[in-house]
Amino acid sequence: MRQKGDGCLKGMPGRAAAVIGRTTRDIFLTKGMIFAMFFLMVPTFISIYSLLDPSEGMKEWWSMFVPFGLLIYLQILVLIYSLIYGSSMINEDIENRTMTYLAVRGARKAEIFIWKYIGTVLSLLIMVSISIVTTYLVLAAHGSIHTMIAKTGMLLALLCAAYGGIIIYTALFSLMGVLFKRPLMAGLLYAFFWEIIMVNLPFNIQYVTAMHYVRSIFSGDPTADSMMGLERMIDPVFSFIFLLFVSAVLLVIGAMAMSIKDVN
Repeated sequence: MRQKGDGCLKGMPGRAAAVIGRTTRDIFLTKGMIFAMFFLMVPTFISIYSLLDPSEGMKEWWSMFVPFGLLIYLQILVLIYSLIYGSSMINEDIENRTMTYLAVRGARKAEIFIWKYIGTVLSLLIMVSISIVTTYLVLAAHGSIHTMIAKTGMLLALLCAAYGGIIIYTALFSLMGVLFKRPLMAGLLYAFFWEIIMVNLPFNIQYVTAMHYVRSIFSGDPTADSMMGLERMIDPVFSFIFLLFVSAVLLVIGAMAMSIKDVN
């Protein structure tokens, strides 16, 4: 019995690497990736246009970067991309019958859920990072290198906020992918009603939205905080840790639900 158990444990890292690698390949090596990156780079395209036809006041280029970060990256792109990739994470394997194949190969369904989540999150982190960093560098070309370096804290704050958003939202929408037959519709309703509308209402209800904690991380930078015009922000370090904790809880629930889900 001990030898059999040791064999299972020995094969787990290999199975994990295989599923994570396959998940990232399925995301990056598709025709849809071209369209995904095109829309993700829209803020960069706008930034390039601002270089070609600069308007007055663009020496303070960060006045454009902060709204991009808050309104486009955090409230639209991070939310929508996590919804699309998270909600389809499990369903595609079930429909293509590859989930059954992986289970037969010795991987538990709960393990597959966790590994596919990790692969999806890693892919989204890379995609969003490319867009955010490129947009920052293009906008920073309006000023000096000294200013670009001085405002690096704003870039790091946005990256951390985007990472926190990707981690929590992918966990949430992948759970919906397990629980609901049409997770994309359920996710759209939740995303736009709760995470976009409710978070902008002047009531304490915003504290039970993930977006409030995501925005609080971005507000950790003084420049971003002064321009966002938002009140009742929470400590950015606490916000990031809180998002990680909630994500872990969602993943445990998702793994448990996946372990009893019929994938045949």
